[in-house]
Amino acid sequence: MDLCYIRSYLQWIYCLALMLYQMTSYARTCPQLYRRYSTNHTFCRTSACNVLRQGVTEEDKVVILDVHNKFRSKIASGSETEYHVLPSAANMIEMEWDDELARAA
Repeated sequence: MDLCYIRSYLQWIYCLALMLYQMTSYARTCPQLYRRYSTNHTFCRTSACNVLRQGVTEEDKVVILDVHNKFRSKIASGSETEYHVLPSAANMIEMEWDDELARAA
């Protein structure tokens, strides 16, 4: 057998093994709750990324919600005119923090 052929064959086997490992590692790290919808769900993506920081402090949550809800309130009342004239909202309730959604984001 030719040495190039053997090297090519071994590279192909290595790539296949790596792909299979990646596929099974997703299944191990992705909760079944999200896997049932899609293996492309954010929770099911690879954990091989370099995460520098994770989570939001309680103080940050308060600030984020406060700014967001104030802006939503201006839109709901029809008093937001800086960006465009937006119609007022009939039932725009206040946002609340969802830790599970934040973790997925």
